[in-house]
Amino acid sequence: MNNYSIWLIPQKKDKKIFEENIIKISKKYNSPKFIPHITLIPKIEGSIDDISEKILKAIQNNSSFNLEFNSIKTTDNYWRSVFLEGKKSEKLSKLYESVKTKVKTNILNIDKEYYPHFSLIYGDYSNEQKKEIISLIKYKELPKEILIDRISLIDMNSENPSKWIVLQEYKLK
Repeated sequence: MNNYSIWLIPQKKDKKIFEENIIKISKKYNSPKFIPHITLIPKIEGSIDDISEKILKAIQNNSSFNLEFNSIKTTDNYWRSVFLEGKKSEKLSKLYESVKTKVKTNILNIDKEYYPHFSLIYGDYSNEQKKEIISLIKYKELPKEILIDRISLIDMNSENPSKWIVLQEYKLK
């Protein structure tokens, strides 16, 4: 069975700014490059057709919205080493709940509570390294909010994040 994920990907101009930062720090720290995104549902399985049909049903009553970021944070989680913390909103929660409900039989892994975040680097780093990474990020240039106007189905059938690909995008109203 194939593994997929459902992401929120910023629009082109915002994506480019995030991409530049991700590429710069991933080169310096020899970490994997990845598509800038906010994970909505981390790991699901099933056929693309089945998942697509469920996503389309889930987003019927969801419209585009702005997602704000609170601040830059760090954790010891490989996938959230250095990241922007997303601010929860009514529209984000509604989108998350409707997608989660529709794809619930496909879900392999999900956090108990949804934590919107925008990872800037993957890896295991010391606190000193994380401070250095933060200093390399052009934080002032990063958008403090992004327009979420689509969700994306991602093929995650590689252990290398640079090989994850967008299979389909679904436009919100």
